[in-house]
Amino acid sequence: MKTYGLILIILLTFTHVNGQTWQWGARFGGLSTGPNNDNPDESIRDIITDNEGNVYFCGTVRQPSNANGNILTTYGAYDIIVGKIDCHGNLAWVKTAGGFFEDFANSIYQDDVGNLYVTGQIEATINNPCNLFGTIVTDNTTDLFLSKLDTAGNVSCFPHWDTLEIKEVSNFSMLLS
Repeated sequence: MKTYGLILIILLTFTHVNGQTWQWGARFGGLSTGPNNDNPDESIRDIITDNEGNVYFCGTVRQPSNANGNILTTYGAYDIIVGKIDCHGNLAWVKTAGGFFEDFANSIYQDDVGNLYVTGQIEATINNPCNLFGTIVTDNTTDLFLSKLDTAGNVSCFPHWDTLEIKEVSNFSMLLS
């Protein structure tokens, strides 16, 4: 009798549990396999949200590529992607950057007044420049970059630094403190 009572208590407990409700989804990408066709090579590397429920993201895409069906401008094998999805799941804006080589965004951060900061790595040569959000980098270099955007996706600052010893920044709190 104790067994039936325990089963009844368990069943009554779980009948009042509420599950999560699917709200929205987004699809990004292009070619979905790596150079050896064995692993996905595109990724959203960082995601943040603001107080209004908007989602900001950064990562890497491969050409040709799209964002929720919108064709993206791509520049080479692997390119930077930064974007915003509103609280209803609509793509508000997306920016791409890159060149012939492997370029990626690794981290995104939002300050107290709403500015967005994106960091990652670019690679360029004189013959294969990198388009870093409208700034053409023609140095023979692999550089760390830090770009500042507003919440509408307008780029306001885009320095890049030589990274002979720095390979990537994965945490903005370390960079900005």
